[in-house]
Amino acid sequence: MEQRVLDKLQTQLESDSKIITIENTYLVKISEKIRDAMSEFVNCRVLSLNFCRLSSLTNMPNLPNLEILQLNDNLLKDSDLEIISQFKKLKYLYIGGNKIKELASFSALKDNASLKFVDVFSNPFTESEDYAARLFELLPQLKIIDYRDRNKKEFEDVYSDDTEEEDEGDEDDDESGEEEGFISEHDDEENAEGNAVDRDDEILGKVLHDDLDVSE
Repeated sequence: MEQRVLDKLQTQLESDSKIITIENTYLVKISEKIRDAMSEFVNCRVLSLNFCRLSSLTNMPNLPNLEILQLNDNLLKDSDLEIISQFKKLKYLYIGGNKIKELASFSALKDNASLKFVDVFSNPFTESEDYAARLFELLPQLKIIDYRDRNKKEFEDVYSDDTEEEDEGDEDDDESGEEEGFISEHDDEENAEGNAVDRDDEILGKVLHDDLDVSE
């Protein structure tokens, strides 16, 4: 399995150094060899490790330009948030479907001033009805938690596979940029691995921006 991941990383590095995608893989942990291979992506802005059964982020590579981190549906715990805090340019964190028990653990991200969006669905601490309000209070730099702002206004995920039929004809709205969207929170497992790479231009063009307006 490790060699397969290493081969895949080498192929990705040769085609695009801005995105790393290792998904739907029984990875469990990041080995030193995999860490070193990922570290070659010095310009990486998107790292996707969804559905890898990761139980720890130990050996996470140093990616100084990382802006989007996808870690949905793993086995990560509270202590892994401290490791995530090293990514000072991080804007979007997807960490839903993990094993984070204490909301207070997110205090590790207090100094991540660029962080504006988190997906934390289906972690044990989200069983509390007021978790979003408390997380906004803990991390005042956040603008969106689980696709809702502080006023509970919902933001559509334009990358979702669940596009409604009634919206199919609204091409004019799409061209004018109706609501800025985010990467799909939980892509269909069968398609997830290819989607993150195929959507490179959309991600970098629509998501990696500095003017997200959530005030209206």
